[in-house]
Amino acid sequence: MKKWMLVPALAGVLAIGGVALANDSVSSTEAAKNQLITLKKAKEVALQKVDGIITDVELEKDDNRYYYDIELQDDKFEYDVEVDAVTGEIIKFEKEYDDDENHVQTGEKQDVTSVSEQDRKKGKLSKEQVLAIAKQHASGEVTDFELDDYKYEIEMRDGNTEYDLEIHAYSGVILSFEMDEG
Repeated sequence: MKKWMLVPALAGVLAIGGVALANDSVSSTEAAKNQLITLKKAKEVALQKVDGIITDVELEKDDNRYYYDIELQDDKFEYDVEVDAVTGEIIKFEKEYDDDENHVQTGEKQDVTSVSEQDRKKGKLSKEQVLAIAKQHASGEVTDFELDDYKYEIEMRDGNTEYDLEIHAYSGVILSFEMDEG
């Protein structure tokens, strides 16, 4: 008698667990139903934005929105590009200085976390110089501007698009760049 009760209970637990797990992943039938762009097209969009090597691609879903999360790398930077899987538009772009020793391409590594004697003699870039560099990569109103040790941290907003930049205070090298279309 106890075996008869145990079998239906176990089947119910397995069914509920399976439904919970299935809801977290993007199934191929669900993706096809939403007429998503191909993986090849998403990679092309990312490579138009960044001249680098793709190191990782994942199809993800957040707030019922599908997007390809594409990671790229070149000899100095790591990039994270999110491409809307339905429209093919870039919805998020991040660029960070790659301080890792394992670069995809070979090249002379520049130390941007310190200040050379030559840069010290020249002095820090002015706020106007830093903003001119920032505005070559982002548009809109500056909402925050701070100097933190060897880098300037700048936040800008243009409509629904937010930009976060870190610019080396002496050389003007962009250490980090993020664009988020909210």
